[in-house]
Amino acid sequence: MKSLSIPIYLISKITNNSDFEKENEFSKWIFSKETDDDLPEASSPIMTNTLDNLNQIKAICMIFKVLGAQIHGGTGLHINIGVDYFNGNIDALKYLLIIWSECEELFFKISNKENDEIRVCANTMSNPIKANIQKTFEENNRIVLNNEEDFTRFMYNIQLRERLNDLFGFSHGDLEFELMHANTEEEKYVIFKKYLEEKSDDDTSIRYTSVNFNHMTWHKNDKGRIEFRLFNSSLDFEIIMQNILLISKLFQTSLELANNSKTKQQYFTEFLNDNVSEEEKLNLLLNLLFDNEEEKEIFKKRWISVKDKSSYKKFYTGRKTFITDEKVSCLEKNQS
Repeated sequence: MKSLSIPIYLISKITNNSDFEKENEFSKWIFSKETDDDLPEASSPIMTNTLDNLNQIKAICMIFKVLGAQIHGGTGLHINIGVDYFNGNIDALKYLLIIWSECEELFFKISNKENDEIRVCANTMSNPIKANIQKTFEENNRIVLNNEEDFTRFMYNIQLRERLNDLFGFSHGDLEFELMHANTEEEKYVIFKKYLEEKSDDDTSIRYTSVNFNHMTWHKNDKGRIEFRLFNSSLDFEIIMQNILLISKLFQTSLELANNSKTKQQYFTEFLNDNVSEEEKLNLLLNLLFDNEEEKEIFKKRWISVKDKSSYKKFYTGRKTFITDEKVSCLEKNQS
Protein backbone atom coordinates (compact mmCIF):
# COMPACT_ATOMS: atom_id res chain seq x y z
CA MET A 1 0.00 0.00 0.00
CA LYS A 2 1.55 3.31 -1.09
CA SER A 3 0.59 6.51 0.76
CA LEU A 4 -0.28 9.64 -1.18
CA SER A 5 -0.54 13.23 -0.03
CA ILE A 6 -2.45 16.31 -1.13
CA PRO A 7 -0.74 19.73 -0.85
CA ILE A 8 -1.89 21.40 2.37
CA TYR A 9 -2.49 24.76 0.67
CA LEU A 10 -5.16 23.14 -1.51
CA ILE A 11 -6.86 21.57 1.49
CA SER A 12 -6.85 24.91 3.33
CA LYS A 13 -8.24 26.72 0.31
CA ILE A 14 -11.21 24.37 0.20
CA THR A 15 -11.90 23.88 3.90
CA ASN A 16 -11.75 27.57 4.67
CA ASN A 17 -14.74 28.09 2.41
CA SER A 18 -16.90 25.09 3.23
CA ASP A 19 -18.19 25.61 6.79
CA PHE A 20 -15.67 23.01 7.95
CA GLU A 21 -14.00 24.37 11.07
CA LYS A 22 -12.20 21.57 12.92
CA GLU A 23 -8.45 21.51 12.40
CA ASN A 24 -6.38 18.48 11.39
CA GLU A 25 -9.41 16.28 10.63
CA PHE A 26 -8.11 15.53 7.14
CA SER A 27 -5.06 13.81 8.58
CA LYS A 28 -7.43 10.97 9.51
CA TRP A 29 -8.30 10.31 5.86
CA ILE A 30 -6.16 7.77 4.03
CA PHE A 31 -5.12 8.58 0.47
CA SER A 32 -3.37 5.62 -1.11
CA LYS A 33 -2.99 3.12 -3.91
CA GLU A 34 -1.98 -0.51 -3.56
CA THR A 35 0.70 -0.46 -6.30
CA ASP A 36 2.18 2.03 -8.75
CA ASP A 37 -0.16 0.69 -11.43
CA ASP A 38 -3.35 1.02 -9.39
CA LEU A 39 -5.69 4.00 -9.26
CA PRO A 40 -5.56 6.13 -6.09
CA GLU A 41 -8.37 5.96 -3.58
CA ALA A 42 -9.54 7.84 -0.50
CA SER A 43 -10.69 6.13 2.71
CA SER A 44 -12.53 8.09 5.39
CA PRO A 45 -12.15 7.67 9.14
CA ILE A 46 -15.10 6.28 11.12
CA MET A 47 -17.95 8.76 10.78
CA THR A 48 -21.27 9.52 12.41
CA ASN A 49 -24.28 11.39 11.09
CA THR A 50 -23.07 14.86 12.09
CA LEU A 51 -22.69 18.09 10.16
CA ASP A 52 -18.94 17.98 10.72
CA ASN A 53 -18.65 14.54 9.15
CA LEU A 54 -20.90 15.41 6.22
CA ASN A 55 -18.83 18.54 5.57
CA GLN A 56 -15.69 16.41 5.48
CA ILE A 57 -17.13 14.31 2.67
CA LYS A 58 -18.26 17.42 0.82
CA ALA A 59 -14.81 19.01 1.20
CA ILE A 60 -13.06 15.86 -0.05
CA CYS A 61 -15.25 15.88 -3.17
CA MET A 62 -14.37 19.54 -3.74
CA ILE A 63 -10.63 18.90 -3.22
CA PHE A 64 -10.54 16.14 -5.81
CA LYS A 65 -12.44 18.31 -8.27
CA VAL A 66 -9.96 21.17 -7.75
CA LEU A 67 -7.12 18.71 -8.38
CA GLY A 68 -8.76 17.77 -11.68
CA ALA A 69 -9.51 14.23 -10.58
CA GLN A 70 -11.86 12.16 -12.72
CA ILE A 71 -13.83 9.04 -11.91
CA HIS A 72 -12.55 5.94 -13.68
CA GLY A 73 -15.05 3.37 -14.89
CA GLY A 74 -13.34 0.69 -12.85
CA THR A 75 -13.54 2.39 -9.47
CA GLY A 76 -16.28 1.98 -6.91
CA LEU A 77 -17.75 3.70 -3.88
CA HIS A 78 -17.68 1.41 -0.84
CA ILE A 79 -20.00 2.21 2.05
CA ASN A 80 -19.24 0.62 5.43
CA ILE A 81 -21.76 0.55 8.29
CA GLY A 82 -20.82 -0.45 11.83
CA VAL A 83 -22.57 -3.62 12.98
CA ASP A 84 -22.78 -2.22 16.52
CA TYR A 85 -25.89 -0.42 15.24
CA PHE A 86 -27.77 -3.73 15.60
CA ASN A 87 -27.02 -3.85 19.34
CA GLY A 88 -26.22 -7.55 19.11
CA ASN A 89 -29.65 -8.41 17.67
CA ILE A 90 -28.89 -11.32 15.33
CA ASP A 91 -32.42 -11.13 13.89
CA ALA A 92 -31.59 -7.69 12.47
CA LEU A 93 -28.75 -9.25 10.47
CA LYS A 94 -31.11 -12.00 9.34
CA TYR A 95 -33.67 -9.46 8.11
CA LEU A 96 -30.95 -7.57 6.22
CA LEU A 97 -29.99 -10.80 4.45
CA ILE A 98 -33.61 -11.62 3.61
CA ILE A 99 -34.25 -8.17 2.15
CA TRP A 100 -31.07 -8.43 0.09
CA SER A 101 -31.96 -11.89 -1.17
CA GLU A 102 -35.41 -10.70 -2.24
CA CYS A 103 -34.15 -7.99 -4.59
CA GLU A 104 -30.37 -7.79 -4.87
CA GLU A 105 -30.69 -7.13 -8.61
CA LEU A 106 -32.87 -4.09 -7.84
CA PHE A 107 -30.26 -2.73 -5.45
CA PHE A 108 -27.79 -2.87 -8.33
CA LYS A 109 -30.18 -0.85 -10.49
CA ILE A 110 -30.84 1.86 -7.90
CA SER A 111 -27.28 2.16 -6.64
CA ASN A 112 -26.17 4.95 -8.98
CA LYS A 113 -27.43 8.29 -10.25
CA GLU A 114 -29.91 8.40 -13.11
CA ASN A 115 -28.56 7.06 -16.42
CA ASP A 116 -25.27 6.03 -14.76
CA GLU A 117 -25.00 2.39 -15.80
CA ILE A 118 -23.24 -0.07 -13.49
CA ARG A 119 -19.47 -0.16 -14.06
CA VAL A 120 -18.10 -2.94 -16.28
CA CYS A 121 -16.05 -4.63 -13.56
CA ALA A 122 -18.90 -4.71 -11.01
CA ASN A 123 -19.57 -8.40 -11.60
CA THR A 124 -15.94 -9.14 -10.68
CA MET A 125 -15.49 -6.68 -7.81
CA SER A 126 -18.99 -7.04 -6.32
CA ASN A 127 -20.29 -10.50 -7.17
CA PRO A 128 -24.00 -11.06 -6.43
CA ILE A 129 -24.78 -13.17 -3.35
CA LYS A 130 -28.57 -13.61 -3.66
CA ALA A 131 -28.34 -17.31 -4.58
CA ASN A 132 -25.96 -17.98 -1.67
CA ILE A 133 -28.28 -16.34 0.85
CA GLN A 134 -31.29 -18.27 -0.46
CA LYS A 135 -29.41 -21.58 -0.31
CA THR A 136 -28.17 -20.82 3.21
CA PHE A 137 -31.71 -20.22 4.50
CA GLU A 138 -32.97 -23.34 2.72
CA GLU A 139 -30.35 -25.38 4.62
CA ASN A 140 -30.91 -23.70 7.98
CA ASN A 141 -33.25 -20.83 8.79
CA ARG A 142 -31.09 -19.70 11.71
CA ILE A 143 -28.02 -17.45 11.75
CA VAL A 144 -25.51 -18.40 14.46
CA LEU A 145 -22.39 -16.28 15.10
CA ASN A 146 -21.20 -17.24 18.57
CA ASN A 147 -17.55 -17.90 17.75
CA GLU A 148 -14.84 -17.85 15.06
CA GLU A 149 -15.97 -21.17 13.58
CA ASP A 150 -19.54 -19.90 13.23
CA PHE A 151 -18.25 -16.82 11.42
CA THR A 152 -16.06 -18.86 9.06
CA ARG A 153 -19.06 -21.02 8.19
CA PHE A 154 -21.19 -17.90 7.68
CA MET A 155 -18.61 -16.37 5.34
CA TYR A 156 -18.39 -19.55 3.28
CA ASN A 157 -22.17 -19.91 3.03
CA ILE A 158 -23.00 -16.30 2.21
CA GLN A 159 -20.01 -15.07 0.19
CA LEU A 160 -17.88 -17.89 -1.11
CA ARG A 161 -19.60 -21.19 -1.78
CA GLU A 162 -20.09 -20.37 -5.48
CA ARG A 163 -16.75 -18.66 -6.10
CA LEU A 164 -14.00 -20.69 -4.44
CA ASN A 165 -12.18 -20.97 -7.76
CA ASP A 166 -11.88 -17.17 -7.84
CA LEU A 167 -9.84 -17.30 -4.62
CA PHE A 168 -7.22 -19.88 -5.48
CA GLY A 169 -5.31 -18.84 -8.58
CA PHE A 170 -1.74 -20.01 -9.19
CA SER A 171 -0.65 -19.78 -5.55
CA HIS A 172 -3.21 -22.36 -4.40
CA GLY A 173 -3.10 -24.93 -7.19
CA ASP A 174 -3.31 -27.80 -4.72
CA LEU A 175 -6.60 -26.49 -3.35
CA GLU A 176 -7.94 -25.95 -6.85
CA PHE A 177 -7.18 -29.62 -7.58
CA GLU A 178 -8.94 -30.70 -4.38
CA LEU A 179 -11.95 -28.59 -5.30
CA MET A 180 -12.26 -30.36 -8.64
CA HIS A 181 -12.82 -33.62 -6.75
CA ALA A 182 -15.03 -32.26 -3.95
CA ASN A 183 -18.60 -33.56 -4.11
CA THR A 184 -20.28 -32.08 -1.05
CA GLU A 185 -20.61 -28.66 0.56
CA GLU A 186 -18.79 -29.97 3.62
CA GLU A 187 -15.80 -31.03 1.52
CA LYS A 188 -15.73 -27.61 -0.13
CA TYR A 189 -15.95 -25.92 3.25
CA VAL A 190 -12.90 -27.85 4.50
CA ILE A 191 -10.99 -26.67 1.41
CA PHE A 192 -12.03 -23.08 2.16
CA LYS A 193 -10.65 -23.40 5.71
CA LYS A 194 -7.34 -24.64 4.27
CA TYR A 195 -7.27 -21.55 2.05
CA LEU A 196 -7.73 -19.29 5.08
CA GLU A 197 -4.73 -20.92 6.73
CA GLU A 198 -2.53 -20.59 3.62
CA LYS A 199 -3.50 -17.19 2.21
CA SER A 200 -1.21 -14.19 2.59
CA ASP A 201 -2.31 -11.10 4.50
CA ASP A 202 -2.54 -9.03 1.31
CA ASP A 203 -4.85 -11.55 -0.40
CA THR A 204 -8.17 -9.66 -0.52
CA SER A 205 -10.12 -11.93 -2.89
CA ILE A 206 -12.73 -12.79 -0.26
CA ARG A 207 -14.20 -9.28 -0.24
CA TYR A 208 -15.31 -9.11 -3.88
CA THR A 209 -19.07 -9.45 -3.36
CA SER A 210 -21.93 -6.94 -3.44
CA VAL A 211 -22.06 -7.09 0.35
CA ASN A 212 -18.83 -7.99 2.12
CA PHE A 213 -19.04 -9.42 5.64
CA ASN A 214 -15.31 -10.14 5.92
CA HIS A 215 -14.79 -7.21 8.32
CA MET A 216 -17.63 -8.28 10.62
CA THR A 217 -16.67 -9.67 14.05
CA TRP A 218 -20.07 -10.41 15.56
CA HIS A 219 -18.67 -12.74 18.24
CA LYS A 220 -16.42 -9.97 19.66
CA ASN A 221 -17.17 -6.80 21.62
CA ASP A 222 -16.43 -4.67 18.55
CA LYS A 223 -18.86 -6.13 16.00
CA GLY A 224 -16.92 -4.71 13.06
CA ARG A 225 -18.56 -3.46 9.87
CA ILE A 226 -20.42 -4.55 6.76
CA GLU A 227 -19.18 -3.21 3.44
CA PHE A 228 -21.44 -2.49 0.44
CA ARG A 229 -19.38 -2.58 -2.77
CA LEU A 230 -21.93 -2.25 -5.59
CA PHE A 231 -21.88 1.53 -6.03
CA ASN A 232 -20.04 3.34 -8.82
CA SER A 233 -17.52 5.88 -7.60
CA SER A 234 -18.63 9.51 -7.53
CA LEU A 235 -17.38 13.01 -6.73
CA ASP A 236 -20.97 14.25 -6.46
CA PHE A 237 -21.66 14.90 -2.78
CA GLU A 238 -25.44 14.66 -3.24
CA ILE A 239 -25.19 11.26 -4.94
CA ILE A 240 -22.91 9.94 -2.20
CA MET A 241 -25.37 11.13 0.46
CA GLN A 242 -28.26 9.43 -1.35
CA ASN A 243 -26.32 6.16 -1.46
CA ILE A 244 -25.48 6.39 2.23
CA LEU A 245 -29.17 7.08 2.90
CA LEU A 246 -30.16 3.91 1.00
CA ILE A 247 -27.88 1.66 3.04
CA SER A 248 -28.69 3.45 6.30
CA LYS A 249 -32.40 2.84 5.69
CA LEU A 250 -31.66 -0.82 5.02
CA PHE A 251 -29.97 -1.08 8.42
CA GLN A 252 -32.67 0.92 10.19
CA THR A 253 -35.48 -1.15 8.68
CA SER A 254 -33.73 -4.45 9.50
CA LEU A 255 -33.44 -3.43 13.16
CA GLU A 256 -37.05 -2.19 13.32
CA LEU A 257 -38.23 -5.52 11.91
CA ALA A 258 -36.14 -7.38 14.48
CA ASN A 259 -37.77 -5.25 17.18
CA ASN A 260 -41.23 -6.22 15.85
CA SER A 261 -42.35 -2.87 14.51
CA LYS A 262 -45.98 -3.52 13.47
CA THR A 263 -45.85 -1.02 10.63
CA LYS A 264 -42.62 -2.44 9.22
CA GLN A 265 -43.83 -6.02 9.66
CA GLN A 266 -46.90 -5.23 7.55
CA TYR A 267 -44.76 -3.74 4.78
CA PHE A 268 -42.37 -6.70 5.06
CA THR A 269 -45.16 -9.24 4.58
CA GLU A 270 -46.26 -7.44 1.42
CA PHE A 271 -42.64 -7.18 0.28
CA LEU A 272 -42.22 -10.98 0.31
CA ASN A 273 -44.78 -11.42 -2.48
CA ASP A 274 -43.01 -13.05 -5.45
CA ASN A 275 -45.98 -12.90 -7.82
CA VAL A 276 -45.35 -9.29 -8.82
CA SER A 277 -43.56 -7.48 -11.62
CA GLU A 278 -40.09 -6.00 -11.19
CA GLU A 279 -41.57 -2.50 -10.86
CA GLU A 280 -44.08 -3.67 -8.26
CA LYS A 281 -41.28 -5.38 -6.32
CA LEU A 282 -39.28 -2.15 -6.40
CA ASN A 283 -42.26 -0.21 -5.05
CA LEU A 284 -42.66 -2.76 -2.24
CA LEU A 285 -38.97 -2.37 -1.39
CA LEU A 286 -39.15 1.42 -1.35
CA ASN A 287 -42.31 1.34 0.79
CA LEU A 288 -40.50 -0.93 3.23
CA LEU A 289 -37.40 1.26 3.47
CA PHE A 290 -38.73 4.81 3.15
CA ASP A 291 -41.56 6.90 4.59
CA ASN A 292 -40.69 10.01 2.58
CA GLU A 293 -42.19 10.07 -0.94
CA GLU A 294 -39.43 12.33 -2.29
CA GLU A 295 -36.79 9.85 -1.18
CA LYS A 296 -38.68 7.01 -2.83
CA GLU A 297 -38.84 9.02 -6.04
CA ILE A 298 -35.05 9.43 -6.16
CA PHE A 299 -34.53 5.68 -6.38
CA LYS A 300 -37.54 5.04 -8.57
CA LYS A 301 -36.11 7.45 -11.16
CA ARG A 302 -32.75 5.72 -10.96
CA TRP A 303 -34.41 2.37 -11.70
CA ILE A 304 -36.45 3.76 -14.60
CA SER A 305 -33.32 5.15 -16.27
CA VAL A 306 -31.53 1.76 -16.42
CA LYS A 307 -34.28 -0.86 -16.03
CA ASP A 308 -33.93 -2.20 -19.58
CA LYS A 309 -30.12 -2.19 -19.76
CA SER A 310 -28.78 -5.64 -20.63
CA SER A 311 -25.68 -5.11 -18.46
CA TYR A 312 -27.77 -5.87 -15.35
CA LYS A 313 -28.83 -9.36 -16.48
CA LYS A 314 -25.69 -10.91 -14.96
CA PHE A 315 -26.86 -9.79 -11.51
CA TYR A 316 -30.08 -11.84 -11.70
CA THR A 317 -29.17 -14.96 -9.74
CA GLY A 318 -30.88 -17.53 -7.56
CA ARG A 319 -34.59 -18.23 -7.23
CA LYS A 320 -36.75 -15.56 -8.88
CA THR A 321 -38.42 -13.30 -6.34
CA PHE A 322 -40.46 -11.32 -8.85
CA ILE A 323 -41.69 -11.82 -12.39
CA THR A 324 -38.98 -10.66 -14.79
CA ASP A 325 -39.72 -8.92 -18.06
CA GLU A 326 -38.34 -11.92 -19.93
CA LYS A 327 -40.81 -14.26 -18.23
CA VAL A 328 -43.74 -11.94 -18.97
CA SER A 329 -42.69 -11.81 -22.62
CA CYS A 330 -42.65 -15.62 -22.83
CA LEU A 331 -46.15 -15.81 -21.36
CA GLU A 332 -47.38 -13.26 -23.84
CA LYS A 333 -45.89 -15.25 -26.72
CA ASN A 334 -47.56 -18.46 -25.54
CA GLN A 335 -50.91 -16.72 -25.34
CA SER A 336 -50.70 -15.23 -28.81
